[in-house]
Amino acid sequence: MKYAIGLIAILSCTGCVSTETRVLQVGANLKKAAHTFPRDFTAFSADRTHINADTLSEKKLRKYTVEKLQELYSVANALTFFFLDAQEYFDFQEKLFAELSRRGKIPPDIIRDEYDTRLARRDFNKAQELLNQFSDTKLPVLPEIEDSFGADHSGAWLAFGISNNGGKTTVKKMPIQDGKKIVMVMAPGCHFSVSAIQDLMADPGIAPVLKEYGLFVSRDFAPVDLAAWALRFDVNPHNIYIAYKDRNFAGINLRSYPGFYFMENGKILDYMVGWQADKAKKTQSLARFRKGLGAIALSS
Repeated sequence: MKYAIGLIAILSCTGCVSTETRVLQVGANLKKAAHTFPRDFTAFSADRTHINADTLSEKKLRKYTVEKLQELYSVANALTFFFLDAQEYFDFQEKLFAELSRRGKIPPDIIRDEYDTRLARRDFNKAQELLNQFSDTKLPVLPEIEDSFGADHSGAWLAFGISNNGGKTTVKKMPIQDGKKIVMVMAPGCHFSVSAIQDLMADPGIAPVLKEYGLFVSRDFAPVDLAAWALRFDVNPHNIYIAYKDRNFAGINLRSYPGFYFMENGKILDYMVGWQADKAKKTQSLARFRKGLGAIALSS
């Protein structure tokens, strides 16, 4: 909360500091808030109108050094990451990227950040444009995407199913609505997600229960990595999904992982977020997981 208050104070002082300084201050406050757990950026949402595509004119951007543009881009990228559906943040990010592109001064890490943003927004046409524009940069190739939902992606539990070792994704509804489910929110490159699945699959009582009732969902559009994750941890690849958007998963925090949601007929009866990666403390996490199983009348 104190970070949100600080952010509001900074944004209110429009006559005290320059626009670019305010943007960088917002980024600093956002970075601090990102280190809270579980993350909660609700207070920041009210301040979206303070940063948008008109925040800095193209004429002014042309006066900035490449280093300053990159610094501003990192803030815009962070804002877009945490407020993915805020078009104004994305427009601001695109404006900065276009100026860097015009100068021919874009380092590979910014190209990758831009690509990841377009994937996260599920704007696959723009992602393909970037692949074409920067063909010499090592970016993951888009998989085949099958989508029969057309323009309406507003339904609950909408996600991408993965097949062909990540070479194909299909938009579908996760089978959460019926029966008992253990929904694990994870990221393939997250150390704590790895520790959690290793500990759970090593437990002779929990492993068969998780295999029968477990569904795994990630916010990251990384089908090849997720397919490899399934193979590594002996998880049925048909039970691994990529969330379409955060808004399709009401009640589930896709930004804090690992997270475990113990559900019955689409209702969350219990949940836990985080995992004790320390071997001496993992018994605490396993005990908490068992408590969640009890909430949906499963035993291990």
